[in-house]
Amino acid sequence: MSAFIAAVLIGWISDQIERKKTFLIVDIAAIILLPFCYLGMARADDLTVIVLYSLAIAFIGNAGYAPILIFLNERFRRHCAPAAPGCHGTSVLRSAG
Repeated sequence: MSAFIAAVLIGWISDQIERKKTFLIVDIAAIILLPFCYLGMARADDLTVIVLYSLAIAFIGNAGYAPILIFLNERFRRHCAPAAPGCHGTSVLRSAG
C-alpha cells in the first residue's frame, strides 16, 4: 500500500515540478530519513511502531524510483515516429514491468 501511494504521489509531484528536481529532492530526503527510520525500527518494541517504520521505509524506497518509469517512457518516446505502433506498446511494457 505504501509503495502504491509513493508511486502516485511522487509521480504527481514530478508532473508539477520537473523530474530532475523531483529526483534530487526525493534522494536527499531518502539520504536523511532512511537512517533514522532504520535506527528507530531497531529500537522499537511495539509492533505498531515497527509496522509504521516499515511503511515509511517502503514509501521512501519506492519514492526514489517512482518517476523513473515516466522519465524513461518520455525519453524513449522521442526516438519513435509519432504514428509508430511499436513505440507506444514498448513504452507501456517498459513502464509496467
